[in-house]
Amino acid sequence: THLRKDVLLAGRLSEEKGVILAVKAWSGLSSGARGGATLHIAGSGPLQGYVESVCRSDSTIKFHGLLSRFEVDALGLQCRLSLIPSLW
Repeated sequence: THLRKDVLLAGRLSEEKGVILAVKAWSGLSSGARGGATLHIAGSGPLQGYVESVCRSDSTIKFHGLLSRFEVDALGLQCRLSLIPSLW
């Protein structure tokens, strides 16, 4: 059986939604702790440039841009869990 490993963060890419916190936490994990997983980020907002920049330097983070609800659901089915790092 294929075990899903990946993590999904979908939503508005803004500071209060915890995007920076999530990306820094992910980047701080060792490759062993990541276990071959990829962090998938879907959405748009003021931190989109930051996310795109991080993706260029970390191949374990993939940015999908703004997706439809159907596309987010389909991506979520490929992931083991969803990350909701909102700060408030």
